[in-house]
Amino acid sequence: MTLAVTEEFYGGDDAVEASAEEVVAGLGRAQVANIVGSEAVGVAVEAGLVDEETVLEVGETRHAQLLWL
Repeated sequence: MTLAVTEEFYGGDDAVEASAEEVVAGLGRAQVANIVGSEAVGVAVEAGLVDEETVLEVGETRHAQLLWL
């Protein structure tokens, strides 16, 4: 299994850098989130939004899913 993280998909004119606080606030408003990359997943884990045990390693890429019911 592979997970391709590309500028073409995740980037673009609307993409902006976000602080950890902004990421946590955004995840708090989201109902569903796919969190990709060591830094983003680490922020979600540190904030208590994702349990480390549920984080996947897809190749060398960390991935977590967030779902609020």
